[in-house]
Amino acid sequence: MDVKETLKQLTNVLGGSGDEFRASALFADLIRPFADEIETDSYANVTAFKRCGVKDAKLVMIDAHIDQMAMMASEITDDGFVKFIAQGFDPRQLYGADVVLITRLGEAIPGIVTTVPAELQYGEITDTVSVDKLSIDLGLKAETVKEKVTVGDFIYYANETLELSDGALCGRAFDDRAALVSILFAAEILKDKSLVADILYSATAREEVGGPGAAIVAGRFRPDLAVALDLTQAKCDAYNDPGAFELGGGPVIGRGDHSSPAWAERFAEVARAAEIPYRFQAIPAHSKTNAGRIQIAGTGVVTAVLSFPQRYSHSSVEIVDVSDIERTGQLIARFALALRSEDFGSEVIS
Repeated sequence: MDVKETLKQLTNVLGGSGDEFRASALFADLIRPFADEIETDSYANVTAFKRCGVKDAKLVMIDAHIDQMAMMASEITDDGFVKFIAQGFDPRQLYGADVVLITRLGEAIPGIVTTVPAELQYGEITDTVSVDKLSIDLGLKAETVKEKVTVGDFIYYANETLELSDGALCGRAFDDRAALVSILFAAEILKDKSLVADILYSATAREEVGGPGAAIVAGRFRPDLAVALDLTQAKCDAYNDPGAFELGGGPVIGRGDHSSPAWAERFAEVARAAEIPYRFQAIPAHSKTNAGRIQIAGTGVVTAVLSFPQRYSHSSVEIVDVSDIERTGQLIARFALALRSEDFGSEVIS
């Protein structure tokens, strides 16, 4: 698998929370060669099974979310400008951004986020422009905008993925499409391998608005173990806290509220045996992943959290390292291959 090209494919398809179907359709096509059964439900969740052929086999769910951050049109002004909601976005990054608006009929219209030009403002400009003072200029006549655009239309950053140096990639929607590439990488390795458990690869909807998609899938299929795969914070010039990780250092294994200690240790054992570099992350509460919703689905699901770092999350310039994507995929595959039936005893998952 060409990890870079696959990531470009997945991130260049638009799909915010509630608007995931284009991205889900692409992921379904990409995972299809590695699955025995595949389905996309009415919520845009993609579920793909690799069956082990063992009667009454345990089920391991490997999950990452398919949705990306999105803005939404909230008003069309008399002059044909589009006001918008940008929940969860950093307003410092919005002014001057290239965006694309998807109409209710599926037309993609390019635009620019605008405000009063600097040369028309007096004095030193030091404050961030708030979202309510921003609007989107689509470059169209007011009548055309009113005809095409509807309140509730989705709006996305328009930039596509680009390659930086030394294996780094930069773009939008890496959270969590980069994790889905790790799943695809693992699925390719496992395609013709014998396993003792069934594997459910899931790309679930609406994590950015609370994770109901993952809860639906976990409640429906009731896995014996669910691994929530997501991205965590990477170190950068402005952020070097203990909870941040170097790019290129391999997968990050969660320990805490949403990550079973026994299964976290199993991931670490597998990583050591395979000489895959890894780090631990303390998650005392609320991992900010789908694990939280999966864990309380149905009568409860045992969960683990696996991630790798990205810089500048929820922006148009998220950065990941290709080696982290590959090593995380390798760890998932090695973990699946190392599973034994007795691993699922109560003494392991309590």
